[in-house]
Amino acid sequence: MNYPVFKAGRLPSARSKRIADGLKLLEDWIIHLLSQGFEVLQKDESRIQEMATRAVDSGMPAIGRRLRTLPYKIKSGKDWVEELMNEIGLIYLFLQMVKAREKHDFIHEEDLLAFMGVSIKKSDLIKETTPVEDDWIYLGTHREKEENILIHRHWFYGRNQHKFGLYLEFQINRFVQIRNFDFGKMYCGYVHFYPSALPIRMHDVPEQHHIIPEQISWKTHDVKEYLDVLTKALLRNPFLKQMPALIRDSKTIKIEDRWFLVGVDGVSIELNATVDKIWHLMSYQMDDTTVVIGEYEDRKIFPLAVYSHGYLRKI
Repeated sequence: MNYPVFKAGRLPSARSKRIADGLKLLEDWIIHLLSQGFEVLQKDESRIQEMATRAVDSGMPAIGRRLRTLPYKIKSGKDWVEELMNEIGLIYLFLQMVKAREKHDFIHEEDLLAFMGVSIKKSDLIKETTPVEDDWIYLGTHREKEENILIHRHWFYGRNQHKFGLYLEFQINRFVQIRNFDFGKMYCGYVHFYPSALPIRMHDVPEQHHIIPEQISWKTHDVKEYLDVLTKALLRNPFLKQMPALIRDSKTIKIEDRWFLVGVDGVSIELNATVDKIWHLMSYQMDDTTVVIGEYEDRKIFPLAVYSHGYLRKI
């Protein structure tokens, strides 16, 4: 079955056709791989590199980057087959959603384009989206390295509309200047969100800022409620990599060598943090009013900060 071309007006027809051809090639590659078994990739890494190059040439750079990480997963030696199954399975799900998008309204074309790494121009973003005005409270930043790029994920919370925002910055070398946001401040003004079934990523953050008020009406969840929210979000966009979290009424416990955030009803979610950060978090949780602010990724919560008695504090 041939893939339908994308209808996004910002894509030239020739580029859309090249992507459609690349998707067909990618699906054939996955089906052939499944018939042979993942072990062939362990013996011949060039199969991955060749398909990654073809994906980039077809206009799908993000999929090419995903494929280039597979040799590292194989060489890790630990559960590498499961790691590959998860990654290949996600790509195959994406392919099926591309074919089904014309029949199902819940599939947002821009989410599919973002998964491939087809970015939207600033002019198109501003033209096609409605600006959202609010006081954007800074919640914290999670930094991680992907290949040779340092990614800064800055999280914000609109205190009036209770809407979360993610502002991404990419640092290729130390000469690239990264914005500095401060805890206890809110950045006031209009922002544009990238189009999506679940708009979270912000294009920019206003420069004007003020001190946050003493009382803030946070939209919080306990652990069980948050997992329900997370499930609904992933149903709307299965390719979400990160989600914000404002979790109340929780404690931190250790089970064997893993740490968990546990709600009053015993429902838990694993934490991704160093031991020092864990103990720091636990000290704040001795106060039952503490709200844990974090980032969800890969079935774990990375704690960013806490809110307690009118103050935001970094973890």
